[in-house]
Amino acid sequence: MILLASCLPTKLSQNVGLDLWNLYIPPALTSRPSALSRVPSNTLANSASTSEPPQFTPDDFETWIEFQRKKGKAVSKDTWSLFVDFIRSIDKDFKEYDKEGELHAVE
Repeated sequence: MILLASCLPTKLSQNVGLDLWNLYIPPALTSRPSALSRVPSNTLANSASTSEPPQFTPDDFETWIEFQRKKGKAVSKDTWSLFVDFIRSIDKDFKEYDKEGELHAVE
């Protein structure tokens, strides 16, 4: 996923961004081991190796896609990359979400 993000242009049209997310994220949420394995918030995401499955669910993903559709905007490379980090770091109850963190700019 990280490699894909590095190949993306600065912005993707909304349709292309949503199609790419739909192509790559759902299989990674359900595969074991997963490229989206959960990385505890007190660990550096790039250096962590874990077999803990993502706590972000397919239903959470559908909520994200619907949110993006309602926004009606292009998907930036930053949003793509930060979303992958978010999936890997968030707990199932979303208690570890940092409103001052990077992804708050997407709201």
